[in-house]
Amino acid sequence: MPADNPDTVTGQALFIDSVLTLSNISVSEPGQFNYPIHGASMETALITLGDVLTRSTSMPSSITPMMLQHLTEVLISLAENRCGFALDFADVLCNKVLCFIWGVITAMLVSDDMEQCTRDRLSDMVVSLSKSRTLRPAIMRILTKQLGCVAEHLRAVCISSMHLDESLFQNCYHIFRSIEQILEGDILRRDRCLGIEFCQEIFSALDHCLLHVWERFPPFAQYVWHLQGLLQYLHPAMAYDQGGGSQLAQSLHSV
Repeated sequence: MPADNPDTVTGQALFIDSVLTLSNISVSEPGQFNYPIHGASMETALITLGDVLTRSTSMPSSITPMMLQHLTEVLISLAENRCGFALDFADVLCNKVLCFIWGVITAMLVSDDMEQCTRDRLSDMVVSLSKSRTLRPAIMRILTKQLGCVAEHLRAVCISSMHLDESLFQNCYHIFRSIEQILEGDILRRDRCLGIEFCQEIFSALDHCLLHVWERFPPFAQYVWHLQGLLQYLHPAMAYDQGGGSQLAQSLHSV
């Protein structure tokens, strides 16, 4: 288990040891894999990393941006090389990496006392991980699902007068920011990793986020519309006259 205070030599050692474990797995030949041993080692390493990175109020000062970059490269290598492994191990491997990413994104959103700079660094790591064509669609789904959870809370505030969770509302900026940067990166790369059907799925999910919310929380709605605009820029065929537009946006324009 990680140290109670990860801002220590022990916390750094746990981080480095876990990254080295993943590094060894990522460069091994498929024939050298022992599924129970390597699978358990990978899961332990990812859990330890998740604890060190997300279960404290601040990023351990001993964990440098260069270390995070190396971790990102290792995780991308694990995801991208999965086709070289036995199918059952490849699926487990990718799922474990995605569970780690889910934990990081959740911590960015729900942690009440995490420092702003820590959220920024975790957000940057998530965006960097999306450079993997294998991970990018899954990361987008995770981010959109978490944004949907925020929208559900805001909807409850609007409909039932539930008390607004100010921290959750403020933290969702990092979810918006991550989605925005991933879409902008996809536009710049022009690799069209996010296909039109996938983008329509995300567009519809964003549309649902606006229900009963946009009037009470206009900044939230404006950011959603901005993301939808990026999706349409990525795939112009999603224009309104071809059925890809937001019904809510169309109704607003008609007012």
